[in-house]
Amino acid sequence: MHTTSLQKAAAIWSACRPNFLLLGLIMPLSATALSTYQGIDWHPVVLALLLLSALLAHAAVNLRNEIEDTESGLDAITFKTAFSGGSGALLGFQADLGFAERAYQIMVAVLLVLGLYFSWSVSLWLLVLGGIGLILIRFYTSTITRRPIVYWLAAGLGFGPVMLLGSYWVIAGQVDSAALIFALICFFLVNNLLLLNQLPDIQADRSVGRSNVWIVYGNNSAYSLFVFSCLSSLLLLVIMAALLEHMILNLLTLWAVPMLWMAVHLKKWLKENPDMTISLENLPILRPILAMNVIINLFFPLSIASVLMIGTGAV
Repeated sequence: MHTTSLQKAAAIWSACRPNFLLLGLIMPLSATALSTYQGIDWHPVVLALLLLSALLAHAAVNLRNEIEDTESGLDAITFKTAFSGGSGALLGFQADLGFAERAYQIMVAVLLVLGLYFSWSVSLWLLVLGGIGLILIRFYTSTITRRPIVYWLAAGLGFGPVMLLGSYWVIAGQVDSAALIFALICFFLVNNLLLLNQLPDIQADRSVGRSNVWIVYGNNSAYSLFVFSCLSSLLLLVIMAALLEHMILNLLTLWAVPMLWMAVHLKKWLKENPDMTISLENLPILRPILAMNVIINLFFPLSIASVLMIGTGAV
């Protein structure tokens, strides 16, 4: 059966996992909100380029992941949920993934041009963050997913220090402590996002040699890491509020409550399913926990950004 260009384009779009791309866009927007609160002027064109960079980076790592998971056969055996398991959009093209590889290469090429432009315009030190970002994109699936500690911190590193802090650096021309703390908040949040989203894929990941903290260190250690990340993000919010002398401290209770809810229900689920085998019976219990984790990742940084913008009178 002949495959049209439109079908290939649709497959690439699905493989980029558009439902998840909002998280990447939130990083430059959050950096812009902090800059605005601090009285730093920014140009709409610069923000547009930062948003494009974040969108391409997130889409590229998703597409690279789908290409490699299709080639390895992992996408064909994962338990699909709204939060994990891949899209499966490339499975019908398993014999010829050249078009997807070319799309990925174009994304990376545009990212490289944008990164060089930002580095030339602002600081050559931005090449360090850009280089880290490109390494994460290229080697996330093939290498990073086989090193549990690196696997745990990779996603948070990409979204927090690379995207948010990098965006702030481009806008402000420098890095300050508030921006660094904001980036670390997102670092811990996104690490937890990926940590929980690994649960439905445990059996499939084991079969292809992936080594996340659940598989290598066990439930108790992984759960402790989850709680540590929750507490770290809340503590960093307190520190950020003190630095900025701003009312974002009021957000502490708003996010502490759903994090506590997640921790309690996750502990209960793990106790009832110690081998983490996903079934039609226990998945409905896990699904609200995964959904809450997504909500926290999207709206925790957005709430900080919104309150900061309100403080400037911009909204």
